[in-house]
Amino acid sequence: AGEAVNAETRLDVRSFEKLFTCGIEAIERRGRAQRGDKTMLDTLIPIRDAFLPAQAEGKSLRECLEEALDAGRAGAEDTKTSRGAGVPRSSASAASALRIRAR
Repeated sequence: AGEAVNAETRLDVRSFEKLFTCGIEAIERRGRAQRGDKTMLDTLIPIRDAFLPAQAEGKSLRECLEEALDAGRAGAEDTKTSRGAGVPRSSASAASALRIRAR
């Protein structure tokens, strides 16, 4: 994300979108994950989406930040209801949990 902005960057809707996009892409690459695999992505992607041009058009930075906060909370909360409590999120964790339960 540090490559997306520098000391000259003005913090505005577009720069927030760039920052979140770079961070999301880095998490996806490093963790070989996508939305639905990690709570962090399930939270960050809706936050980033609040800054996309289609969502942010005609809104102030403050309005986008408020919507991003709500979207992030909803994304994190959704992970609680879309998966059972204690259900592992990755296939590696799921395989490990199945071995433990089988013993």
